[in-house]
Amino acid sequence: MQKEILSPNQATQGIQQYLHYQQEFLQHYLENGKSANSLKCYRLDFQCFNEFLLSSPGYFAIQSFNNEAVESFRHFLESRYQNINSVRRKLQTLRLFFDFLVLKRVYPENPIKKIASAPKALLPPHPLVFEQTMLLFHKLEEQVAAAEQSDLSLLCAQRNLILFHLVYHGCLNVSQISALQLDDILLSQQQAPRVLIAPKKRDPYSVMLPLAFQSLYQNYSQGLRRYQEKNNLKFTQLLFNANAHKILRGGLSARGIEEIFRRWSEAFHLSVTPKALRQSGILNWINQKIPTGQISERLGVAPSYNFANYLKYYQDNAHCQQYQDLI
Repeated sequence: MQKEILSPNQATQGIQQYLHYQQEFLQHYLENGKSANSLKCYRLDFQCFNEFLLSSPGYFAIQSFNNEAVESFRHFLESRYQNINSVRRKLQTLRLFFDFLVLKRVYPENPIKKIASAPKALLPPHPLVFEQTMLLFHKLEEQVAAAEQSDLSLLCAQRNLILFHLVYHGCLNVSQISALQLDDILLSQQQAPRVLIAPKKRDPYSVMLPLAFQSLYQNYSQGLRRYQEKNNLKFTQLLFNANAHKILRGGLSARGIEEIFRRWSEAFHLSVTPKALRQSGILNWINQKIPTGQISERLGVAPSYNFANYLKYYQDNAHCQQYQDLI
């Protein structure tokens, strides 16, 4: 991890112990596939935390960071940020950091877990408008059509189109997609294909995909199997990481997925992220008059999940009525 939390002239000797473990924390999550955006947020949250520490010499030693210190840090955040979600996120980062310290046997018990979480504020979505969503879809389809058969470029183009469908039609996030295996795509002659999601802390569930996804997936999986056999590769992940010459390995991390979206933005002159395209997919479901209870099931969230911010955005923006399935 090359980037530092504070530059050397800012980092006093008193908080060197914090800085050391913060770098270890970031390296740990980098190696475990955390997205570049998540790591950037953690780093910024640590910068804020370290500013608090530098103004509070009494808490320089990690072992001295007690319940009183937690409350002082929360007041410090509330005095600087009007947005309650900014306060929540920085406390959540600190909660994860102290979980890491407990795991490393540096700290006996996580003090952050003893404070109540503030209610999360509902922020309006920032979706990719349908015109741009459709443009992206057609560009990805054109790449599939233009690729040569039995060529790596065709597999990459098919993978990218599958990625589009999973985010827009399945409304999956990057963490869910990065965990998918080939066997998680469920095909049926009588019904639309589905993708199986298996969270760690709840029962598996499946999300419906468009009928056209079935032939795309069949062509992709057959071509991928042939490529693996020809090149003596063996992996079960749905997606893969590749350069211009060969598949490097099976699987695509959340960070790798975000990098593909960044390349799309540059190549097609769009501003598209996985989050924005997923929000477009949710608005597409709302435009199809799917009840929010069913949307909750498809997203794998609690039935009580509040969609008020999406419903208000849909009502306030006439362009949302353009959203539809792209097949």
